[in-house]
Amino acid sequence: MARDLENGKEERFAGLKKPYLAALREDWDDLKCFFDNNPEHLRSPLTIDKDSAFHIAAYSGEKELLQHLVQLLPPSSSSLFEALNKTNKHGNNTFHEVAMTDRVDTAKFLVKKLQAASGADEVCGSSRLKELLEERNQLGETPLYRAAALGRTKMAKFLAKKIGNSNLNYHFRRNDPVSILHIAVIGQHFDTAIWSLGKDKELAKGLETNNLTCLHLLAKMPSAFRSSSHIGILKKILCYCLRSQMEDEDNDDDDDDTDNGRDHKKFSRSIWALGL
Repeated sequence: MARDLENGKEERFAGLKKPYLAALREDWDDLKCFFDNNPEHLRSPLTIDKDSAFHIAAYSGEKELLQHLVQLLPPSSSSLFEALNKTNKHGNNTFHEVAMTDRVDTAKFLVKKLQAASGADEVCGSSRLKELLEERNQLGETPLYRAAALGRTKMAKFLAKKIGNSNLNYHFRRNDPVSILHIAVIGQHFDTAIWSLGKDKELAKGLETNNLTCLHLLAKMPSAFRSSSHIGILKKILCYCLRSQMEDEDNDDDDDDTDNGRDHKKFSRSIWALGL
């Protein structure tokens, strides 16, 4: 947020300068005090990225601050839903921001509050939670995808549990061809990669923007193979991907004669040659 002041943009926030500066200083008590007296601004954008107080509390990992803000909302499920579903300039809602942290306890708190606000109407609570978790940002990423992209495996597992296995595929892809597996491998978040493959083995066959599979991406990062802490996990990823590739080759012998088929086989042999 420091870039806002450096670029001289603080005038944009005129009446909201006080909470903005409090957030900049990470003075959470001052921020809470402002919203205690001005709850009508709970959903107002405070930064040039149009982050509300909920966004700031979420990505700062401040569960206690988020709890305080939630308590200031009118006691209705619609008020809480609207606050959590408010998006910033990047299209992220509050769950997108929470998903980028390790604070699974914060995500659990939000889920419970949303369900509690719906009271006896469990269908309404479930529907609103589903809508929040299915919200895509400008890149087409859901909160679950964002968690995977940053290697927040525990968070991804928690969100997946709330989503349910029947609808996970929706969350494993964004606007471009880069799947949840590709993004995890690119970030060398191999625990997350293994988890995603366990949920959907078809991810191993996918091609990203440059027509590269997960195996091709791994081949481009030899440093990953030099780390002894990664070897066990890499073995699992390779087994998933190679098994999937071999099944494809067995199912379509004609493809073996193509350049692409030969390249895949050649690559597979080179991986096994690494002694993994």
